[in-house]
Amino acid sequence: METLGPYVWYSTNVKDNSYVYEHFCINHTGKICWSKQNVSPQMAVIGNAYYYIRLLDTFRTIELRVCNATTGK
Repeated sequence: METLGPYVWYSTNVKDNSYVYEHFCINHTGKICWSKQNVSPQMAVIGNAYYYIRLLDTFRTIELRVCNATTGK
């Protein structure tokens, strides 16, 4: 879990697979701003950048990705 200002980022495992995760960004009102699927549980927020690892399948990571932390794009 990461926090910065009015935003919180967290990961949770997908119900049918305990090895695949989803990441969520929520704001101070609890509204989901964006989500990412098929990712590992690792994440980092540095400045306004959100870093995460995308999975090809359950046990194969494919790439380190980065997006805007507040928009998910």
